[in-house]
Amino acid sequence: MNYFLQTFGCQMNYADSEKITMIMMQSWFKRVLKIEEAELVLLNTCSVRKKWEDKVYSVINDLRKYNIANNRTSFIWVTGCMVRKTWINKKLNENTKERNATKNIELLSKEEDIFNSDDKIFGITDKIDFVFRIEEINFLPKIISILMKREIGNDEKYYEYLKVKQLQNNPWSANIVIQTGCDNFCSYCIVPFTRWREKSRNEEDIIKEIQEVIAKWTKEITLIWQNVNSYWKGIKARLWNPDELKWNIDLTPTLSQKERGLVLEKAYSPKYVLELAKELRKNWTKSEEILWEILRNNQLGWLKFRRQHPIWRYIADFFCYELWLVIELDWSIHENLARKEYDEIRNDFMNNWNYKILRIKNDEILNKTESTINKILKYTILPSLSGRGVGGEGTFITPFRELLNKIDKLEWLDRIRFTSSNPHDMTRDILDAHFELNKTCNYLHFALQSWDDEILKKMNRKHTYSDFKSQVEYLRSRDPLFSISTDIIVWFPGETEANFENTVKAMMEIEFDFAYIARYSSRPWTYADKNMQDSVPYSIKAKRWHILNDILWKSVKKRSELFIWKTEEILISWISNSWKMYWRTRGFREVFFDKDEKLKIGDIVMVKIERLNKWIFEGKIVD
Repeated sequence: MNYFLQTFGCQMNYADSEKITMIMMQSWFKRVLKIEEAELVLLNTCSVRKKWEDKVYSVINDLRKYNIANNRTSFIWVTGCMVRKTWINKKLNENTKERNATKNIELLSKEEDIFNSDDKIFGITDKIDFVFRIEEINFLPKIISILMKREIGNDEKYYEYLKVKQLQNNPWSANIVIQTGCDNFCSYCIVPFTRWREKSRNEEDIIKEIQEVIAKWTKEITLIWQNVNSYWKGIKARLWNPDELKWNIDLTPTLSQKERGLVLEKAYSPKYVLELAKELRKNWTKSEEILWEILRNNQLGWLKFRRQHPIWRYIADFFCYELWLVIELDWSIHENLARKEYDEIRNDFMNNWNYKILRIKNDEILNKTESTINKILKYTILPSLSGRGVGGEGTFITPFRELLNKIDKLEWLDRIRFTSSNPHDMTRDILDAHFELNKTCNYLHFALQSWDDEILKKMNRKHTYSDFKSQVEYLRSRDPLFSISTDIIVWFPGETEANFENTVKAMMEIEFDFAYIARYSSRPWTYADKNMQDSVPYSIKAKRWHILNDILWKSVKKRSELFIWKTEEILISWISNSWKMYWRTRGFREVFFDKDEKLKIGDIVMVKIERLNKWIFEGKIVD
């Protein structure tokens, strides 16, 4: 039989749809791409925004009208975040039991319970034949068997959600689910009520699944769930604060007030720094030449130093990522007041982020080569991995970073991504993973939601804008081109014009590479729905949405221009109808380029970025 599957919402839902696809394939169903051709229609839904629910009901009504007009029938199923309870429509089976609509999520304990018709969705529409919670996907074959009146098989060893395998839509890029549920209970969010409490997947199962997809030539994986930072918090419960929902050790350093208040006009912009660094590399002084040779000799050559290297808005004379060591040549504070202030701020910045700084004078380089080598060698003892990048003494490292370390060692894998993270339990070791591991990509999605701390508190978010900003500054200090995307909610209940203006300032300050901007919509069962009045007209919400979207486009354009004429590594994922090859940079930016007959999907190529076409780059393959 034919089935049609449509997915709404986030990347997590797309991963769930891959699980459903695997079960349907095992049950000998054929997937079709047109809803009109399907005998079974499955909608994997999202309820984070009301517009997604409205879209689902619209699809259902349109399909029913089509079936009536064409004298045909099809079973309609719904799963995903709109569903509270697994059940079969009482019209379809005499065993159906009548109960009051469920108030709490109770996962089914036995097969017989699928005959309960008590999900609230049944009271909204009678056009659905059955629904099931995605966590109870193991009951799907049984439900289909009852409706189709024939036995549908399933592999019983995968009898729970986290063990159900996925069938990749893209063989070169795989979604790997590492958790289910969410414990954050943000006041606007329905996820804890639809996905229930947090549960982490066994590390060995994750590694095994990744090894299996690598064996099928997958080169990119994305580790996904609502908040990957808290992965396996239960195994280090002593270090987890259940009230603040974060690790007890504060691993995210904070910039000094002086740095935070830096007037941007007095500092170099990241784009200007990149151009200035290129010019400085062309003009070598004698002492720079000698020091460069010293850094490349037999004793130090194993370290990868970079000369005139940009660090956020600053330039280091020589920089080593392995040691996080900055070498300043002939360092001294300038006499000019503007330059003097710049030097002091740069010095504060380096110290606050725990860069090690070694200052060497010109005459030391010119006259005491051996002394210089010995001086540098003192800094070449690498600290242990578990103690690096965690803000000081100790060996604490989060379980998620431990997982990343193990995945990074797997052969043939090229790229590791993960989503999503929250600022409140983000730790320095996870931020550092983007730079210290070989396969992690320089891209991070984590949700700001609002600039205003008053609104964040009402949202029950556990971070402040200062927390979020310091993490962004840190990432871009290590890579000025590091890509950041986020989520923003406009017109949360009680948001004043002043609150909104703060979010406008944040959008301009951070300069996001992308953002998902949503107009607040009340979600049932949430704290905000029960206790906060949503009295703002839709037209005003739309106005604020457009203001932020316009700012976003300006920042995307500005940040994207930094990539023009740069050469980026692209994993070819698919070919468009117009014979263009496509996928993303390691920083998650989309790139199109002309098809090359010598290349195939799955190849990794170098592409020179030539222009920006709205949100997408166009480029040309280089040798």
